[in-house]
Amino acid sequence: MSYFLVIIFITFSFSHINPIHQKIQFSLDEKVNSNYEYTLGNETKLQSLNVNLKAMLYSAILPGAGEYSMGHTKRAYLFLGIEALALGTWSMFNQKGLDIQDEYRAFANKHWSIERWLYDYYNWSDSGNEFHYNFINEDSGNYPEIWEDSHHLNFLYNGEYISSNSERFEVLYDELKVIYLEQNSSEYFENNIQVEKDHHYYENIGKYDHFYAGWEDNDLLYVFVKELGGEYIAMSPYKKKYREIWNNSNDHYRIASFALSSMVANHFASIMDVLILSKISNNKIQNLSAKTYFSPLNPYGVGGIKLSFNWD
Repeated sequence: MSYFLVIIFITFSFSHINPIHQKIQFSLDEKVNSNYEYTLGNETKLQSLNVNLKAMLYSAILPGAGEYSMGHTKRAYLFLGIEALALGTWSMFNQKGLDIQDEYRAFANKHWSIERWLYDYYNWSDSGNEFHYNFINEDSGNYPEIWEDSHHLNFLYNGEYISSNSERFEVLYDELKVIYLEQNSSEYFENNIQVEKDHHYYENIGKYDHFYAGWEDNDLLYVFVKELGGEYIAMSPYKKKYREIWNNSNDHYRIASFALSSMVANHFASIMDVLILSKISNNKIQNLSAKTYFSPLNPYGVGGIKLSFNWD
């Protein structure tokens, strides 16, 4: 909370420091004039449009700058404050997401292994097993082969690139399982198999039961039923802990993503605000109205605000 207060304080504190505003204004003037000199020089065209194009360009670069150039300082500080708050929010939550991402990856690297997945995958294939029902294919009613799932892992084996749902893996599987039994150690796999540990890998091992066997404590299996949708999920203490860390990271990324979307919306809103101010100053605005529109995806039913106006 203190982080946001600092951002807001800094943003609105410099609103009374004229030299800072003058530097921002000068910088924007120089940038806009250098890139759009030929457009801004056409005074006849701009007058016929009754649009302050220069101010709109300012707002496209920095929300609030267009309003400030037109003398609407309070509106300028509002847009600039929103921009600073959104930028600070994105920076903070994106970094937290990255930090927690390192945490769940380290946890997975320690407690999930491909050799255990290969060896223990069929532990629940017997129809008499109490957890057999949780792993069978709902359409066929059969226990799926390890290479049949659409979700897969990619790895290098002795220099050969292989996907776990490929025909090559089907042929290779028995060989790898025999090697695991003979070696009785993970050292061979560490030296000869390099798993492609990308985003999909870390998502797959925590999300899909097809990869449950790879967890170090897979013998502590219990079935968790999700409240939303009633989905059955094979769970163990390690997998549960991993999913909690993963979800925590994603929650931070979602907030960061929302902050980025807010920045985009703030740029657009500032541009539209300058457009409206231009028309109002020329007495051109007619029938200005705003209303919400319905969205079934939003729990409150409000999908956004629709602004409409016209001018001569």
